[in-house]
Amino acid sequence: MPRCQLVAEQTQQQLLNIRNAHKNVFTNRNAKQTELTNHPDLKARFMLNSNVMPQKASSHTMIWKDGLTRLRLAGISRTSDEDARRIIIVNTLSLFTFALCLVFGTAIALVAGNLNILFPAYFEALGFAGVIWLNARRHPRAAAVCMHLLYNGSAICFGILFGALTEVQLLAVFLGGTALLVFKGNMRIWCIGITVLTILLLEINFYTEIITPITTDRHLIFVIRWITTSCIIAVNALIIYFYVRYNDSLLYTMKVYSENLEELVRDRTRDAENANEAKSVFVREICHEIRNPLNGMYGISQLLLMDSIKNNIPAHQAALIQDLYAANHNTLEIINNSLELASIEAGKKAQIHETSLRIREWISNICNTYQYISNTRAVRLVLEVDDTVPAIILGDRIILTQIVNNLLSNAIKFTAPHTSVHLRIHADIHHWYLTVTDKGSGISREKLDKIFDPFVKETATFLSGTGLGLPITKRLTSVLQGKISVDSEPGKGACFQVQLPLTAAPENVGDTGDQLLDFAPLPHKKVLLIEDNRLNQIVMGRFFQNIGCEIAFAGNGLEGLRKAATVLPDIILLDMHMPEMGGIDTLKHLKANPALQHIPVFASSGDAFTDAITAAMNAGASEYLTKPIDFRTLYALLYRYLS
Repeated sequence: MPRCQLVAEQTQQQLLNIRNAHKNVFTNRNAKQTELTNHPDLKARFMLNSNVMPQKASSHTMIWKDGLTRLRLAGISRTSDEDARRIIIVNTLSLFTFALCLVFGTAIALVAGNLNILFPAYFEALGFAGVIWLNARRHPRAAAVCMHLLYNGSAICFGILFGALTEVQLLAVFLGGTALLVFKGNMRIWCIGITVLTILLLEINFYTEIITPITTDRHLIFVIRWITTSCIIAVNALIIYFYVRYNDSLLYTMKVYSENLEELVRDRTRDAENANEAKSVFVREICHEIRNPLNGMYGISQLLLMDSIKNNIPAHQAALIQDLYAANHNTLEIINNSLELASIEAGKKAQIHETSLRIREWISNICNTYQYISNTRAVRLVLEVDDTVPAIILGDRIILTQIVNNLLSNAIKFTAPHTSVHLRIHADIHHWYLTVTDKGSGISREKLDKIFDPFVKETATFLSGTGLGLPITKRLTSVLQGKISVDSEPGKGACFQVQLPLTAAPENVGDTGDQLLDFAPLPHKKVLLIEDNRLNQIVMGRFFQNIGCEIAFAGNGLEGLRKAATVLPDIILLDMHMPEMGGIDTLKHLKANPALQHIPVFASSGDAFTDAITAAMNAGASEYLTKPIDFRTLYALLYRYLS
């Protein structure tokens, strides 16, 4: 099965796992909802809404309990949770007051010996029964208002009848609390106002005695006072109980939803991480697979460019070769940036490997490469290195090269044809600066703030891109403890400046600089190429022949071991992914053979990830080359090991 197809199937399986995880999220959420509905305040309500009532009672006690439950829950079906809570409070208060009116009203009438007291008591009881009836008939607003008016009317009635004996003013807490608990908005304000008016009327009558309270024997005052006081304390305690229960319900609900939200966030975060990982793996593997055929195309374009330098060929053919080289080089940059983004999203930190760098030779070679690209647009690439810059500095060649590549590619892409791109390097005591200036259409102020965001890009007619070059350049600059800035005005081009710490190296330190595509020969050096791809064998074989090396080929690791023992090469170039015996096993066998273990081995692969590079180096590789192989880098290594 092709590796791309295998990667696609693995990615599809990961996405399927994510969908299954989402199903588990909803299952867990339903379980949480079930836990929430099991709360005592809501459980009976859900039972009523679903027409699931308690089983038939087996005793008179259960019959009474079920009857009271039905009265408390009257009218709550098909209502919101908040409305149901208010209806339950109104029904409970009305039911409780109904019982108080019947029991204590009768008791006071009998103790006082005045049966006239029964009329307002029973009338009040009948009124509170009507409140429950209104809720059952689905008129909760009217029921709540009637209940509040009944309480205030009862307070006025009994306050006037008994005067200071009852202390009904203590009902202010209950009446105000009921208004806050049951009503909302303007209705709450009106009901509190009615309560205040009730207290004022009672106080006025107390001092003016417009209506004279009933009189009774002194020995009955104590009994009546404590009966009425007990009723007031009971209703106040009941309203306080509802407040406590409501707060507990809110806390319980918040706890359940908080736990549910935390679990949902964890699941969504895990799903996002899995999806991001699947996408990153897919991008990395696809880029890896693209590198193998690109190795052949990029190698051919380099060979043609080498021939065009050595031989006089027609100008139109030279232009086509430069176009081919530029297109392949641009494709390689897009792949590198995509891999860099995948590495960033995977949370991997870039590793810094500082080496000595002859900065003038290094930047000149990069500019020579991009001059081929800029020639296709009639753009001149101007390089200026100030005398303030040391001859040799310490820096990470790979990261610095990628920074310069992205900046030059961006500048050539957007500068106007038949103009120039200026690359200037200068330094002060502590820093060195790399400035790239183009003469394009510039960047608007609105886009300057977003120019370093991923996938933000302008439209160019020459080089296509992903919109990743500048964001990755900013990230790589930060890795090197530097910073990047941009200055631009519409119609005046753009200027990007990178500031990096300056660490000069001794002048006598050897440089691992790149070479031009016009390479000096390395005659009579034997190279063994262990590579299973036929096109790569042809391209690499042609390169080694051009620099005077003797080349031998092997199609897999087993054949490579036999050829190595026969040829005894000076250098082995080893592909890491081959049939029969892969690169790691081949390396181990080479290093285990006393006759071959001294031979330098250059591992090569389209796998540009740190773990693959580390595995190859630990197995005995001298160097690691990422496909597509740049001949300048390869020649620099050959020259170092063979000269």
